[in-house]
Amino acid sequence: MIATAKTIKEVAVAYGVGPETLRNWLITYRKADGGAEDELSLPKRARLKELERVVADLRAETTFRESVDPNQREMLKKNGLAAAL
Repeated sequence: MIATAKTIKEVAVAYGVGPETLRNWLITYRKADGGAEDELSLPKRARLKELERVVADLRAETTFRESVDPNQREMLKKNGLAAAL
């Protein structure tokens, strides 16, 4: 996805190419990528939110597991509760 608040001319100057060259590249890209760049559809947005929640949960779980004291971890292993970590 290509989206920017800068003009084609500003981006072209930044990359050292001519504005028409950049405009042609952009047109070619958009044709190959299926046309205009639309926002995510409702099902895709819902899926994205779901995956973001899963990632947040996994990060929280990882942080928790890393915070367990090594002595406690050893005690849990001895008591058969290591699978919880």
